[in-house]
Amino acid sequence: MKSEKATELTIDQILSHGKEGATNGIMKMQNGKKYAFSDFYKFKGAKGVKIKFITSYVITI
Repeated sequence: MKSEKATELTIDQILSHGKEGATNGIMKMQNGKKYAFSDFYKFKGAKGVKIKFITSYVITI
């Protein structure tokens, strides 16, 4: 997905609690393709902004 730029990003939900967070939504790319995504984040600390790791799921719609 690095080769294409997103022209639109719709975020449907954002959740966070402690050291964990999640978001999901839809990305529309320059070439017209749409992708539904869900990302799960683990942060280094509950109040920090540094991400320890990310798990992502992407579906072509």
